[in-house]
Amino acid sequence: MAQKTGICQKRRELFTQLFEELIRQDLLTCKEKGILLLRIKNEQKQTLLAYQTLFESGLNFGNRKMGITSEEIDRLELKAEQIKHDIESLKMQVDEWKKEIIRKEKEIKDQRTESYFKHKEDLKKINMKNFQLKMQMTFMPPQFINEQFAKTMAQAS
Repeated sequence: MAQKTGICQKRRELFTQLFEELIRQDLLTCKEKGILLLRIKNEQKQTLLAYQTLFESGLNFGNRKMGITSEEIDRLELKAEQIKHDIESLKMQVDEWKKEIIRKEKEIKDQRTESYFKHKEDLKKINMKNFQLKMQMTFMPPQFINEQFAKTMAQAS
């Protein structure tokens, strides 16, 4: 059965036989006309061979490109998988850093609270000591107290 597209070998053989028969008949009747048809046949055969060579080289080129493309696709798919793995790794690292930040913030808050209460306790002690010293100074005889200091104490009371 003949092919509907492309170069069909059966059609080619039939047309070649037909053309050769026409050339043979014309060679018998008119030698110049037969030689001219023979040249046309040879030219057509060379043209057909050139087209066939171009077609085959085009197919080979397409196949090579397709092979390169499939290799490139495989390489890119591997790279995409590696990038996805890297993303997951970086997300885990970000989560760890967030936990570390929360822990550090809590630690700093605890230190501030501790420092605040320690400062408050120290302030209470200092105020108590100050109050005790004031009380002692109030009951001291005036000859032990400096005149300037006595004036300051009088103004404060």
